[in-house]
Amino acid sequence: MKLYGIEQFRFSGSHIHRYNACPGSAVLSEAIPGFTGNGEERKATTKGSRLHKVFQLILEECSDLLSAADMLDELADVFGKNRVALLLDEKQYIIWWFTKYNVLPPIEFHIITMLYNITPAVTEIDELTEKDVVLTPEKVNNTSPALIRFIAESIRYIYELIYERKDITVLTEETRIAEWTATKPRTTADVVITDGKVLHIIDFKTGTIPVEASDNDQLLYYAETYRQNEETIHLHILQPKRQSEWEIPKGYLEEWVVRSLQAENKILKGNRTLQPGSHCQFCPANPYSKGERGTPLCP
Repeated sequence: MKLYGIEQFRFSGSHIHRYNACPGSAVLSEAIPGFTGNGEERKATTKGSRLHKVFQLILEECSDLLSAADMLDELADVFGKNRVALLLDEKQYIIWWFTKYNVLPPIEFHIITMLYNITPAVTEIDELTEKDVVLTPEKVNNTSPALIRFIAESIRYIYELIYERKDITVLTEETRIAEWTATKPRTTADVVITDGKVLHIIDFKTGTIPVEASDNDQLLYYAETYRQNEETIHLHILQPKRQSEWEIPKGYLEEWVVRSLQAENKILKGNRTLQPGSHCQFCPANPYSKGERGTPLCP
């Protein structure tokens, strides 16, 4: 992991929960003597990133969201190798749906094929010996039926939020600058829906660790970054077999912003206090790997 100093610090939405609770975690090379960056931050998996992209493209490109969700459910019911064939062969995919309903599939093939991905085998030469050959086997990332159904459920969830609402604006993966912070980083919310009066912030998560929308620092960060003159703000978390929603109480966001800016200011002024808590789970100084592959570096 690269070691970044305070000059590179940005009060980012993805790390704000940890930064608010533990100022020292923002600049670990200064907070922990001898810290060498052996720990690595948890990053989104390739499969998780692809599912985010599928979710995004369906929202952006499909004119009939309910039909798209229904098709995903039917696709999940197709048995193993037959489902893989549909995901890899555009002709078979189109014939499958057209034979059933006499219409083209509601989801374009370039989107649906992302549910199956093969990373080709790679042959590498060891740079130390220049002789030893290392073969990295191909990796197959086949989306499970459960996750396909989860995407369908999430599409229906978004549909319910926008159905019959007038003058709706739906933003997917749109990057904004957090102008309200001192360091002004760029940030990207999964889905933002607004009609000028009610703002919805939706986070699409494929992981199994339960996350609540209530008092969620990352979603509050998005809310402050994306809000304009909305009177009501709802935060949403979509996870497999789990949905969570929270309406921010009046005045709560303003108070939260004050606390967060105070935390950012502490970091910028040199506070390197380390404070343990649930946020440690995603900290580079507290490896989360199984067994003895990681050694906690935080005192």
